[in-house]
Amino acid sequence: MAPLFFYFGTERDDERFAWRMFSTTRLRACRIAVVVKDARGQKQLDLNREIHTAWQHTLARGRSEVLNKFFSRQCKKMPNATLSFYRRCNNVFGIEVLREKIDRDCQNKASGLSP
Repeated sequence: MAPLFFYFGTERDDERFAWRMFSTTRLRACRIAVVVKDARGQKQLDLNREIHTAWQHTLARGRSEVLNKFFSRQCKKMPNATLSFYRRCNNVFGIEVLREKIDRDCQNKASGLSP
């Protein structure tokens, strides 16, 4: 018998902890972007140059441990920057079901989740 946390995990996008046969999480179409702000201004990061496509798909699925690792790696390259991760997801009908922004201040190592 599996422990209850297997079915009721803490991450809403992690299907390992969902009733997969009833879940529509995998059917979402998500777009992601990362914006870098520093003393020179702000620009959108070219994710194709930074990380492999497979990792981009994992970020689009909302895996927080992958995002934290990505933020850490980028902060080592740009210690004075603020990174903003954007994710927007539509359901199978094209209706937006999720919009989130997560910021990481590389100088203060602070991050926050905003809707």
